[in-house]
Amino acid sequence: MAGIDRIFRAVRDTSTLMRIVWVNIGVFVMLRLTAIAGVFSGHPEWIDIVDKWLELPADFGVFLHRPWTLLTYMFTQWDLLHVAFNMLWLYWSATVFLTISTSGRLLSLYIAGGLGGALFFLAGSASLPSGVLGPGHYLLGSSAAVMAIVTAVGLLMPHFRMMLFLLGSVELRWVALATIFLVLIGVTGENGGGEVAHLGGIAVGAAYGLCRRRGTDILAPLERLPSRLKEMFSRKTRSACTTDRPHSVPSGLTVEEREELDMILDKIKKSGYTSLTASERDRLFKVSRQIK
Repeated sequence: MAGIDRIFRAVRDTSTLMRIVWVNIGVFVMLRLTAIAGVFSGHPEWIDIVDKWLELPADFGVFLHRPWTLLTYMFTQWDLLHVAFNMLWLYWSATVFLTISTSGRLLSLYIAGGLGGALFFLAGSASLPSGVLGPGHYLLGSSAAVMAIVTAVGLLMPHFRMMLFLLGSVELRWVALATIFLVLIGVTGENGGGEVAHLGGIAVGAAYGLCRRRGTDILAPLERLPSRLKEMFSRKTRSACTTDRPHSVPSGLTVEEREELDMILDKIKKSGYTSLTASERDRLFKVSRQIK
């Protein structure tokens, strides 16, 4: 029990990004252990039972009996390559996203992207041919949530460059566009249901990115939801939970550095990342690395 307690404390004390990563990995390991235990105990059907309580079913009638799968599916992966690719893609895109935003908004965008993917998947199951999304299909994986972050980053930081294997330095806008193009092609493939869900994540990321560039944060209500729920079930209402602070600046910075960072973040909020000068971009990344 002490070892488990240490694991929970380590997850609790880490960053929001790493909590998301560890939850995905933890669910993956749990599924694998369940499958192994089922095989050795003569009950291979155990993993099927667990899967059904986590995956999002295409059949809307079945979904009504398992509404929690709207959330559980986006933290559930079965294949090792699936979870590895999604977590690496999440870590890269979220790390870039956090240079211009907060951990709370990252979690909100992840959840919103996953919900968008789920809604597109359910809508597709009701409107597309049964061969694409029939009643027997299901959805699992964090891809839609990750797609939302990738798309948002591509819109908010289009000229930010990253190094890609064999391709060299590539601007984020082209990475996002290539990802969307591959998703559109995949809709007619074997994983049509998953690609439809990816489109939902992309739609959420695009909506967030475009609104953010115009100075509107459409995810602010979702980011404040945990605090409001806590207040509803708590007798002591703390005003700090509902204070709408434009930026969350970690400790460890001087007063001058905090003021400078606030000015840069305010400029991004009003005019978008592309409005920053070269020196302001360099300063932003320098401060972000200093915080880390």
